[in-house]
Amino acid sequence: MKVLIYLILLFVSVILQVSLVNYMSIGDVSPDLSIIMIGFAALGLGRNYTTCLGFFTGLLRDSFGYSIIGMGSLLFSICGFIAGSVINKRSFYKWYELASAFAVLIFVYFFLDYFLVNFTRESFWTKFLTNIIPQSLYTLFIFVVALFILPKKLWIKQKEARFDL
Repeated sequence: MKVLIYLILLFVSVILQVSLVNYMSIGDVSPDLSIIMIGFAALGLGRNYTTCLGFFTGLLRDSFGYSIIGMGSLLFSICGFIAGSVINKRSFYKWYELASAFAVLIFVYFFLDYFLVNFTRESFWTKFLTNIIPQSLYTLFIFVVALFILPKKLWIKQKEARFDL
């Protein structure tokens, strides 16, 4: 049931990404809602589920014209695997701990996006300074705003009771 809910949320994020995010762009920089939802799915699901959800998210985005069919699926599968491996195994008690884990995921996503999907003749450093860093920061900002809107019990893990002997 939980997987179905995340699948529906990822579908909605892809629809919003294709239709509304262009209106939120600042210059050429726009946030990526799908990678935020992959990260939130990694909080509640394991690595295998998040990898599969990433694959279907990429396939759906590819069908809407994101890139060559299969490249987005590969990109989101890798990011889903990384998110499921890193984010699910950690315990987050403060919002900035979770935001720092997401910052790494978002940066890896845009870095891989440059090499897998949008590889151009521009130099790496030009692309890095003009696209990768601004898009990563903008997506992280949208994530932090979403983090404060969502209830804490969705992302905070309960502290385990320790017994001192």
